[in-house]
Amino acid sequence: MVQDPGEQVTVVGHSVSLPIAVSDPDGDPFIVTVSGLPAGLTSNSSIHGTTIHGTPTGTGHSTVVITATDNRGAVTTLGFEWLVVQAGQTDLVVSATAVGAGDHVTFSVVVENKGQVPIDTHLVVTEPSNVSSGFVHWSCTAGSPGNAAGSMTLTLFNLRHGYSVTCTTALTFTGPSVTLTATASAANDPYPANNTAVVVYPPHP
Repeated sequence: MVQDPGEQVTVVGHSVSLPIAVSDPDGDPFIVTVSGLPAGLTSNSSIHGTTIHGTPTGTGHSTVVITATDNRGAVTTLGFEWLVVQAGQTDLVVSATAVGAGDHVTFSVVVENKGQVPIDTHLVVTEPSNVSSGFVHWSCTAGSPGNAAGSMTLTLFNLRHGYSVTCTTALTFTGPSVTLTATASAANDPYPANNTAVVVYPPHP
């Protein structure tokens, strides 16, 4: 079993030491390998797991993969995300999901600050054009959503690091499927690729 450290966020140039425990349910000896580390980081493995350490030298997203292989050939793999930012940079992430049955669907949009500093952000959700349930009502865990024809807007002030806001709506639609698009913006966010989410219900096969 490989301990999951969760997503890591580090400022470039700041030293890191992250121990990750690894164990075998049968008590067999194992070998641990680590791949995908941000530049400047390395790992030292032992009979108890591995420790990732060093000083990151560049910014960006990395997917770190830890693999433990015991002497019988059994393999356990765990992956997690590692974000390296400049001091004061933000990383705003938008995700969207849809759950429903027939022509009824509930959409959820999540805005999360994964950067190092609090941020102000503006979220715009483009609602489907084939809604048959009339006015679309949104409920958010923070802030006051504004509704206009075909869209919802939400402005969030001082969204702290590690915090998220979720907005949901339930509606009825016509036609074979329904599509929702959500986009958020924030100053000093060098990773705009994850600021937009598109979800289709029912999902395409």
